[in-house]
Amino acid sequence: MASQGKDLTQITITVLMAIFGVGAATPLVILGSLSRVSLVKVRGRLLNAGRYGKQVFGSRMLCFGILIVTWADKSVEAWILDRTPDWLTAPRHRLDSMLT
Repeated sequence: MASQGKDLTQITITVLMAIFGVGAATPLVILGSLSRVSLVKVRGRLLNAGRYGKQVFGSRMLCFGILIVTWADKSVEAWILDRTPDWLTAPRHRLDSMLT
């Protein structure tokens, strides 16, 4: 069809999209291969950070759980909302009024 000059725009678009696809994929493939090499180098540090992060996350969840069970979360929420600027809480109040 291209040799006859028919549907030349469709073929041009297809070729351009293929070139775009190769161009978009090339940096991603390079980054993927480089990140694998880098990940192997820092694997130990990431594992240690993961262990530490689990402990921090677990202790925070325990504290939040205690706050919820003792109903202390309501007073903490009220304390935070008292100190929050109106422009930050106004969308929430508008949403509440629309839903009720």
